[in-house]
This record gives sequence, C-alpha cells and structure tokens, in this order.
Amino acid sequence: MRKKKIAFFLQNLSGGGAEKSVVNLSNYLVDDGIDIDIVLVDKANAAYLDELNPNINIIDLKKNRSLKSIFEVKRYIETNNPEVIMSSVTHINLVLLIVKVFTKTANTKFVINQVNHLTSIVKYALKINNLSQFVTRSGVKFIVRIYNYADGCISMSKGVEMDLKNHGLNIKSQYIYNPIFSEEIVNLSKTQLSKSDKKVFIAIGRMVPQKNFSLLLDAFYLVNKEINSELIILGDGPLLNVLTKKINDLNLNESVILKGFVSNPFKYIKVADVFVLSSLWEGFGNVIVEALSLGTQVVSTNCNSGPAEILENGKYGFISSTMHKFELARLMIEAINNPIDRDLIIERGRYFSIRNSSIEYKDFLLNY
Repeated sequence: MRKKKIAFFLQNLSGGGAEKSVVNLSNYLVDDGIDIDIVLVDKANAAYLDELNPNINIIDLKKNRSLKSIFEVKRYIETNNPEVIMSSVTHINLVLLIVKVFTKTANTKFVINQVNHLTSIVKYALKINNLSQFVTRSGVKFIVRIYNYADGCISMSKGVEMDLKNHGLNIKSQYIYNPIFSEEIVNLSKTQLSKSDKKVFIAIGRMVPQKNFSLLLDAFYLVNKEINSELIILGDGPLLNVLTKKINDLNLNESVILKGFVSNPFKYIKVADVFVLSSLWEGFGNVIVEALSLGTQVVSTNCNSGPAEILENGKYGFISSTMHKFELARLMIEAINNPIDRDLIIERGRYFSIRNSSIEYKDFLLNY
C-alpha cells in the first residue's frame, strides 16, 4: 500500500516566511510517514534547500516564470497522482488553479494557501498606479472568484481568512497559524555572539516595499538621538541600494548594520534587546514568533493582519497604532524602558508549535 502523498507547489525556496513554513511543515510530515514532493518553478534561488529532510523529493521545473510551468505541473500531477497539491503565495495560487482546468484527475485535491492579506496586496499594487478603491475591491473579488475553483483554502491568520470571506470565498476554508520549530530556534540561538554595549534593535526581511524599512530607518534616527543604540537588519533584496543611500543621508553609517541574508538569524535575535517589524502588511509574521520564543521584546506596526493576532493587540508586544515614525520610535524606546515580562513572551512564542499546526494541516489536507 503506497503512502499518502502531499505535493507543495512554490516559486522557489528563497528566504521568505512562506517558504520557511513549507520547509518546517514538510519536515514534520515526512517524519510522520507522509510522502512529500516539493515542486519548484525554479530551484536556482533555494536558500532553504539544505534544511529539508533528505527523504523529501524536489522537482525542479527550471522555468523563469510561473506561467511557463503550467503544463509541467499538469504532467507532474497526472504522473504522480498526489492526494493533494497545495500552492502558496497569490500568483502561484492562481497558476495552480489554471493547472486544475487542464488536469485530468479525479483523485488530486487542489488547495491554495493564502499567506498574505489579499486586500492589502491589491491595494498597494493599485495605489502605485493611482487606481481607485473601487478598482481595489473589484480586483480582490475577481481573485477570490478564481479561488473558489479550488477544493480548499488555508489562510495564515484569522484576519487573512476573514478578508477572503468578506469578498466572497465560499469553499472549504480554515486558518492555521504557521508551524514554528521553537526548540530548533532555541538550539540555533546558542551560538555565541558578543553582546554590544549599545541597546540593540533588529529587523529581518527582504528589502522590498512590503517590509517598509524606510519607516524603520526614520524611526531609528529618532531613537538613536535618545538612546545609545544600533540597528541590525538581516536580509537582502531589490531595495538594498535605496536603503543604503538613506542610511548615508541620515548619517547612520556607524549605527545601522546591514548583514544581508543570514541562514541562522536566531543568534542575532537572541542578543538583541528589541525586534522591530515595520511592515505594511503581514499574513502572519513568523519572525515575531521567533523573537518571542527567544525572549526578545517585539515592536510592530498594526498591519493586516497577523502581528496583532500573535501579540494579542499589545499583551505580548508593542503595537504602533499608526504608520508614523514618531509613534514607532516612541514604542521602540518604551520597549527598552518598560519591557514586557520575558517568561510571558517566551510562553506565547511556544504556543505556535510545529506539532499543533502540522496536525491541523494534515487533517485539512488529507481528511476531506
């Protein structure tokens, strides 16, 4: 009797939260006796490849665009006949549902995983082109109409799921928080780094508009006037040169450290006093849970929609009510001067365990 097979369909295994979640989930499920395939549009950008259990199968489609992979994914499904194939990230979800139209199989279930707040993504994309709120709502409803062709939808947070339902999602759906390896995080954080004499703030993420690092730099400029401090940013991306110029313009060269992508960020989080998330939107916010698990204070913008759920609207961290540099700076200073009880935030971080989330995923994906 063959083992149950689950396939995950992704653009790549780059250093993002959605990709990390698939890696964590895949490792847990393969140890639980599930046959796991990860189907990648392109394996070239695969920061997390070395973290995968060797029993996980990687299928590299070697395409530079997701739309070019449609018939290869179709061929994979018809050849391997997985019980379920799940995609992550909006554009990959749409590609998978195009694949469904052309695929002849009565057995495979097509499940989409919405990792970000859809309205926020569409609103930002259309704002760039100065399009109206009406167009935003229409764009979200159009995407959700396509989503309704899926066999199921998993959202990364309650807010993400409610956003989809408010725009017409009517298929089987559930929100499941991302699987986080708290024990692994603690073990990886034990690598010793020297503790700075300054107060240390840390931020992690790709240098893209969503992460809003420009706001963080403006806020840190104000904080640095009040507190002898430094800011470490882990991550890279297309806005690296823009942010480097801003650091120079603010004369923060001696206080802001850009480390690029780091495979083990936990040793840096462990020695930091405060983790800061300045995003415009986050479906969940893995790194907030990781910071909590290590007892590091958290300051976050109140973006849609994961951070407020994780921090329970301020019980476990500091949430900025506005996207303004003065408010973010005030909370960064508050986190230094009046930190939340460390044991309390560690306990909160451990609430989002890999075991709990993986059981929910397994039940949703295999028990229709």
